[in-house]
Amino acid sequence: MTAAARQAEAKRRQSPLWRRSPDQWKVLDYAKAHSNGAQITLAIEGGSQAAVSYIAATDDTVVGMGGFGGGDPAPSLDQLSTWVREGKLRFVLEGAGRGSRGGIGGRGTEANGSVGSAPRRQP
Repeated sequence: MTAAARQAEAKRRQSPLWRRSPDQWKVLDYAKAHSNGAQITLAIEGGSQAAVSYIAATDDTVVGMGGFGGGDPAPSLDQLSTWVREGKLRFVLEGAGRGSRGGIGGRGTEANGSVGSAPRRQP
């Protein structure tokens, strides 16, 4: 990362608009660092309300899924599985819409293509 890019990233992190908590930065930074070039940095259960602080002021591709009462458009299980198989997605943040605004409110899972099983590290 160039000095200018680091400076721009630091400025985004200090922006008062849609400020993320330190835990949210950790989640996003981890997903970015371990995504192996996936097009979608992070998929977040809880729709646009849960994803907005991850999306705002960043160039990362973040997908909000479901929303309050499931009202937001969301990729189907088949679509998520396809994204994982094709290497487009590696990380899903589950339960992000149920937490407090002060923290991440969910737990991260590395997408492995099989729903209901324990997360596994992909090669």
